[in-house]
Amino acid sequence: MKWLIAIAVIVVVLAVAVVFRARKLDNLNRAVTRSRRVLENALNERAHAALTAAQSGQLDIAGAMVLADAATNVLDATMFPIVDDGLDAISIDGAQPPTSANRLALESELSRALRLTVDELDTSIAPLEQARDRVRMARRFHNSKVSRARKVRGNLLVRVFHLHGSAPAPVTVDIDDE
Repeated sequence: MKWLIAIAVIVVVLAVAVVFRARKLDNLNRAVTRSRRVLENALNERAHAALTAAQSGQLDIAGAMVLADAATNVLDATMFPIVDDGLDAISIDGAQPPTSANRLALESELSRALRLTVDELDTSIAPLEQARDRVRMARRFHNSKVSRARKVRGNLLVRVFHLHGSAPAPVTVDIDDE
């Protein structure tokens, strides 16, 4: 009888641990998705601010053209997901969204164009600087959430009981945003 009680206690403790891990993983996956949306918005805001700065007349003509071109390329690519980890691959009526072939490269190119043009000015363009700061913070916050989710996915209980299901592992967003 003692053995049955001990086994029942172990099963209950294991079940509670599995449920706890499953909830934690689910909450982290939601947090990753939310932080990804925040990052996408920040990147879009930065591209709009860069285009506005390019058209403001504060830059020389060559710098304005380089910056406007980089910002326009990024804005044209905003329909693509920022990374191809499958989290954005929600199918609507069987249609799959396009892939993010070079979105990260375009975002990094905009960062380099900003450094070459705007950072050389004696004065700062406040809305653009704020947008750049938001991108840096949003990317760091997102990557932190992704790291935590990947750590939980590596937990023994999560792997043994396949708690992540068919959900893809989230991927960090690595762009040049300095």
